[in-house]
Amino acid sequence: MASSFSKVPHVSRETTIGQTDALIVVYGPLSCASGPVSASTVLQSLFDRSMWFFSARSRYLVPNTPLLFYETRRGITAIGRVGTVENVGQGDTAFLNSWGISNYKIKISLKKTRVLPAVISMLPIIDQLDFIRNKRYWASYLQRSPVRITQHDYDLIVSRSNDGD
Repeated sequence: MASSFSKVPHVSRETTIGQTDALIVVYGPLSCASGPVSASTVLQSLFDRSMWFFSARSRYLVPNTPLLFYETRRGITAIGRVGTVENVGQGDTAFLNSWGISNYKIKISLKKTRVLPAVISMLPIIDQLDFIRNKRYWASYLQRSPVRITQHDYDLIVSRSNDGD
């Protein structure tokens, strides 16, 4: 049976993340036909709509999973949780196309989102993070999204903020 992008991918028990895991959502600025869009504008625009988008290969998205939002070259800027997971609809496609994005198939609703009062730099704790195995090339682990992390890593990162979860 051929798989189809018209359905949300089935997530088996073996591929779902555990209750104690979390995800890092990596984002950055966009280059649109109408001009560049800053990373903070991307974050705020999607937070205002309580949604985020992923490619169909993102199989670790399950409701209530904790999220950390990592802005490239800056650090952790926001936190939240996965609400619902669904296919991208027609209205979403028009919104994404207005930013020059066409390869996203999955939309999640966001809950309990908030922008942190200060960016959390990961540099001081790279050596303590389990998901980064080769510490010398730590940035290579943040070149895809979402990035699966352990509860230990989540707690360590969030503890660097006065905001908490």
